[in-house]
Amino acid sequence: MKLRFLLLSFFSLLCCRYGGVFAAEYPGDCNLVAGEFATEKTFNSVEILRTRSSLADTLEPVLDTTSLNRALLNLQKVCCYQNKDFRILRSDVCKHDAPFFYKGDVPDSFYLFDHVFDVIIRRLDGDQDHRYEQDLLDPKGEARHTRISSLMDQTKGDENTTPKVISDTYNEYWTIKAENILQGMMENIDFSLPDIVAQMTKGKNLEILKRYDERTLAERYRNSCNIAGFIYALFASVQDNQSSILATKGNLLDGSTNRCTALIQNKLDAIANYTTYVNISKSSMMLTDSIDEYVNTYLGSRLDNLQEMISYMRVLLLRVVKAVPKLIHIVE
Repeated sequence: MKLRFLLLSFFSLLCCRYGGVFAAEYPGDCNLVAGEFATEKTFNSVEILRTRSSLADTLEPVLDTTSLNRALLNLQKVCCYQNKDFRILRSDVCKHDAPFFYKGDVPDSFYLFDHVFDVIIRRLDGDQDHRYEQDLLDPKGEARHTRISSLMDQTKGDENTTPKVISDTYNEYWTIKAENILQGMMENIDFSLPDIVAQMTKGKNLEILKRYDERTLAERYRNSCNIAGFIYALFASVQDNQSSILATKGNLLDGSTNRCTALIQNKLDAIANYTTYVNISKSSMMLTDSIDEYVNTYLGSRLDNLQEMISYMRVLLLRVVKAVPKLIHIVE
């Protein structure tokens, strides 16, 4: 009951804060970013969620406040640059927030789901070169990326490059248990947004979110679609924009296939294939090192012995050559 009250309070506050803005109809979810990115470096909607809802502590490890603001800023950038009506009617917002926009490319989408999902995946990938400015990387994602990059940079085989160590490292990050997988928007695409929010804030789903630190990296990837759906539903429930809701749900489906979960599965398959490549590469490197060691030590030692024997034989031959005249003289 308390959680439901807090959610209703969040929605009410957001509606009161943006009630005048929603009078204009913008494409997709642009209404959600029609207000300025405040001088405190946060959107009012994010600040309300962070300070007024018990979900704040639960969501922070999943998608920290800075990264959530980045998703909204990326959406706002698309709305400002690619929609004439938004750019004209909210020119003050676009001008004020332009310095905060990411200088590189962002998802070409008017829908919040895409931007939230994009930020979550970049965090999980753990690559400093692919993160957005000021975004915090997922600790396990960063640890895994650093570890595999360090392994690939090694030019000599050692105990860290054995197939067993690489396999154990893979299993540490990529094991998946069914009981740690969220059930939400991806499994119930026809649910209303309030139903999706309610489903994710109670029971087993809430327990999975609260114990996010215990999830493996693969489980975090697998849950990313439902987490993005949950955060989208949390914000989109504030406005009655059926075209946005229907478009977001429609974009997720390709016949009977969910595009988001299929993309995650492809990513996990690609990581598994890359791990296999790393294993083969490092095994080959160790084999090469072993052959080099054999050539440089055993065969090298044999070569040294042979050279010594040849030198010794030359000495003996020289002695024989010197002794021949004396032998011939004796015979004569």
